[in-house]
Amino acid sequence: MRLLKVCKRLRFSHVLILIPATALVGVWAFMLVAPSLPVSMLASPTGSPSKAPPPPEPRELTGAERMEMDWLEAYHQRDFPRAIELGLRLNELAPENTSYAYNLACTYSLNAEPDKAAQCLARAADNGFSLLKLLQTDPDLESMRSHVGYQAALAVVKETRAAELADLGERFEEQPMHVVLPPDHKEDQPAPLIVALHGKASHPYTIADQWVNVAAEMGAILIAPQAVYRFPGSSGFTWMGADTLDSLCDDAEHLVRLTFEFAVKEYNIDREHVVLTGFSEGGFVSQGVGPRTPYIFTGVIPMGSTYIRGHDAPPKAIGDRPPRFFFMTGEHDGTVDEIPVAAEDYKAAGYETGLRIYPDVAHSFPNNRDEELRKALEFVLQR
Repeated sequence: MRLLKVCKRLRFSHVLILIPATALVGVWAFMLVAPSLPVSMLASPTGSPSKAPPPPEPRELTGAERMEMDWLEAYHQRDFPRAIELGLRLNELAPENTSYAYNLACTYSLNAEPDKAAQCLARAADNGFSLLKLLQTDPDLESMRSHVGYQAALAVVKETRAAELADLGERFEEQPMHVVLPPDHKEDQPAPLIVALHGKASHPYTIADQWVNVAAEMGAILIAPQAVYRFPGSSGFTWMGADTLDSLCDDAEHLVRLTFEFAVKEYNIDREHVVLTGFSEGGFVSQGVGPRTPYIFTGVIPMGSTYIRGHDAPPKAIGDRPPRFFFMTGEHDGTVDEIPVAAEDYKAAGYETGLRIYPDVAHSFPNNRDEELRKALEFVLQR
């Protein structure tokens, strides 16, 4: 099943900064809470909550939105005839909507009507459906895997996704890459690498400034890439478009991999000490991408992230040395109750996991930021 509608996609030069050892001061703390979080709050640089903006005025749902809600209710109640009826009406309203076609295919499949499901998959694929991993793993389509119609749709979606990733890579090359080399950096000596992902509606320097001191202390190269999607109503960027709930970080994973490829091409990287981190949405991306890239990252440090048990559950750890995870969040962060659940699930999946909840901190870094980041690094780099 797929819950969100298709969004329009928005379309690397890099900035190299050499930081002298005497200039490792100054912190930017522009951190914006993702609108999807239960508590909307802006945080000050010290971690104390500031006045939250007023909530948006409620509005009436459109007819299509009400029908979507009715469809979802029927789906969860496994009332498939009712879900099919609603799905057909939604598809009549928007015949080119790939979400509607895909969801109807799932409903037909669950109702043991594989031929009709295949027809809907074909329509979704022909109209640009590109969530390849979802198509390959969705349990709703398990009975369809060997169906000739499923195989045909899969082939089209693979081509669409390949073209989409190529385009995404081209856009990413046009985005700034914030690179900070440590003091006394020597090109002939391998250096640890920290890849830091900014939050929603933000920029690379906001997360780079949080890590610059600690990265310099450990002699690490710090790289903070910029996401490619412009966040609506903001000058900042987001890692995931509105269409990515069920494609869990697919685009972001590709961008993280491109960042790592850039790093090893341009610099001498110590492959035994490579850390992925992020704040807010960047933290969510890091915790989702980390298990998918076990042979790239030694450790992962999500900060101020969010987690939905079941939907965001990590895959089982693979290999002899899967990445270690250290979750960081504030006591007053809107998702504070979710992060211990994430840590528990990651541990159960086979990852060594640490957790720290900071007192009197909202959606921000703690006051003793550098000290806490050092502790997180020490944990994830233990071998």
